[in-house]
Amino acid sequence: MAKAWNFITKNQYENCSYNDTVGHPPSAWIINPDFDAVGGKYDPDPMIHRYWKQDGGDPQAVVEMTPTEKSVVDAAELPNDKINVKNQLIIDFADYIKSRYDDSVRMFFVEVYDNMGGTAKGLIDDYNTWVETVGDYYTIIANSIDSAANKTALDAISWDFTSFDGTDPLLTIQTLLNS
Repeated sequence: MAKAWNFITKNQYENCSYNDTVGHPPSAWIINPDFDAVGGKYDPDPMIHRYWKQDGGDPQAVVEMTPTEKSVVDAAELPNDKINVKNQLIIDFADYIKSRYDDSVRMFFVEVYDNMGGTAKGLIDDYNTWVETVGDYYTIIANSIDSAANKTALDAISWDFTSFDGTDPLLTIQTLLNS
């Protein structure tokens, strides 16, 4: 369900911009916490615009929301914020694994596992255990995101996959073939 959007001119707020993707003049940008799709397009920067509202009936006037109004917006947007944070977590998790072992190497490990001897299987098992450990960490962070009670708690969640660099078995195809 699309909600009504309010617009102000960009000279009302320093450094704001709005790309003219839905037929509105390029000098307009979106305010109020309603960021549903209009014509399949979304507010390009809802976090900046999240806490601004139209001042009275004047479409050219804008004011920042009060702390109480901000908390109402944060509560309403918390489910979407959680989705956005989890999406970033997924990207970071996948990027981390790929940065250590590219797709072709990981596929090689899968393809040759059943045809390798005990030592090689043990090396791949070590790799699999490492990936599962990183995955367990991902799950802990994802659960923390799901259980965040408010935006402050959600914003406090962080992660660092590089903490697993030291436990990476550093398995290579060459090492596997020489085992």
